[in-house]
Amino acid sequence: MAAVVYHGLAVSDNEKILLAQGNREPFVGRWKFPWFPYSGGGALGIISSTVVVFKEKTGIDALVEGFLGVYETPWGKDSSLILLLFHGSYRGGQMQFNKDDFSDLRWFTPNEFNHLSDGQIYTPAVRAVFSQVTEHQVLPLNAVHLIDLLKGTLLG
Repeated sequence: MAAVVYHGLAVSDNEKILLAQGNREPFVGRWKFPWFPYSGGGALGIISSTVVVFKEKTGIDALVEGFLGVYETPWGKDSSLILLLFHGSYRGGQMQFNKDDFSDLRWFTPNEFNHLSDGQIYTPAVRAVFSQVTEHQVLPLNAVHLIDLLKGTLLG
């Protein structure tokens, strides 16, 4: 089975977390963390690439502070989507986005997020990661561990 690698950032600002509403199948109308196709650059390049692409796509400046995990979900008929998800904190910028990327971007408090039905979020993993971030259960950003995790498996 082929894999498509994406990278994303769950950004928090005080008690709010930024989510993107999808505008293409299978994401239409569903909230998820902003994630984007990863085009390479090795294990260390993925962190800087994530920050740069996140800023380009959302208008938000963020600082990567931790690693949330590797998530896999079916993607099309014969492949899977592998998401490398980082945690970051808001550092500034003005929220702006292209409707080609998302139909909406919005900051959610835990209470607002908990009122979303399961059908309004992309997968149950989004709910689990949201809780992970609000409960500060983020892996420290240790480049050695990150390289070991990714080497030879996803980034070659």
